[in-house]
Amino acid sequence: MDFIVTPKTFGETEGALFLPFFEKQLQVPASLSKEDKSFLQQAFQKFSFTGTKDQAVTVLLPSGKTACAVGLGPKESFHWNKLRLAIATAVSLAQKLQLTSLACETVAAGHSQREVVHSITETAIMATYSYEQKQQKKLQTLTKVIFTGVQKAN
Repeated sequence: MDFIVTPKTFGETEGALFLPFFEKQLQVPASLSKEDKSFLQQAFQKFSFTGTKDQAVTVLLPSGKTACAVGLGPKESFHWNKLRLAIATAVSLAQKLQLTSLACETVAAGHSQREVVHSITETAIMATYSYEQKQQKKLQTLTKVIFTGVQKAN
């Protein structure tokens, strides 16, 4: 699996979009087009997506990108394991849809880009493996994770 770091925004990058949301805080990324933002908000209403823990929905946006929205639950109870589980869910959805790349923003309030990138990387690697009959079998569909919005190393 390739890991790519770019200063590009979600709206400028390729691949499916990993969108984690805290419960009842559904602000879509500003870098998405107005049409994509509106469509995504309508989809949230249609599918009753509120960002509760373990809630997930995939949406094909008008731009052709696929959004993988995953709920993190209440912001007050956030911890890294919730982010890891949300990433694993998004990777699983991407695999099922046979998508080849997944774009992830590296901004998390109160956390460094390094912490976010580390969590996403380790989880994406583990989530693309299946353990069957005591043998590792690598799944082949997801081949790239793109970290967007990286301005400098920290």
